[in-house]
Amino acid sequence: MTSEEFKAAKSINNKELEELHAQKSCLEANVSYNEIDMNCIKTDFLQYLFSPNILPEIIHRFIPG
Repeated sequence: MTSEEFKAAKSINNKELEELHAQKSCLEANVSYNEIDMNCIKTDFLQYLFSPNILPEIIHRFIPG
């Protein structure tokens, strides 16, 4: 491998590495966002579920009476 071929291969590898780092950062940001979002959804759901006004309605939907 000549010096020029090495430099070209190194340049391609560096560019690919930068793209992979960018993708990794994007994925990590999405994971963090989704974890926060899921925690909010869970909290809201539990508050809704155990609300005194909603609980009888839910019970009547699941238990025929």
